[in-house]
Amino acid sequence: MNHYLFFILALLMATYNKQGRVSFFFINGYLPMYILTSSVGDKTFMLITYERLQQTFQEYPITKYFTHRGARINYSYKGKVIISGLMHTSNGYIWGKDIEAHTHYKVGSRYWINFKHLSEIELRNLLNEVLSYRDKLS
Repeated sequence: MNHYLFFILALLMATYNKQGRVSFFFINGYLPMYILTSSVGDKTFMLITYERLQQTFQEYPITKYFTHRGARINYSYKGKVIISGLMHTSNGYIWGKDIEAHTHYKVGSRYWINFKHLSEIELRNLLNEVLSYRDKLS
């Protein structure tokens, strides 16, 4: 199939929701691919899928457990919850109190950093930073 025709078909198949998220359905060979993009201000980026987040977190020495009747996943490191509330929507939080003074990420009033709009590289850097500070505190 011609790449231009494929691109036009993909744009026609795009759907929008109230949060400004654009969902594209692509066909790559025989496998459908679902790509989520989001816009915050003038920045548009690809969101990390729920499955990819779980694969990423499995690469770290953190323990996984389910909460809220199995709908959300938390990860702990040395007895402290490091990742909280990971849901199928790829929304979740990383503990930010330990790195609040040393990071440019927005730390909420409860000391959590929302990682839904972070790229995979930003997420890995943030997680490495949090785990290294937890090691210093232990």
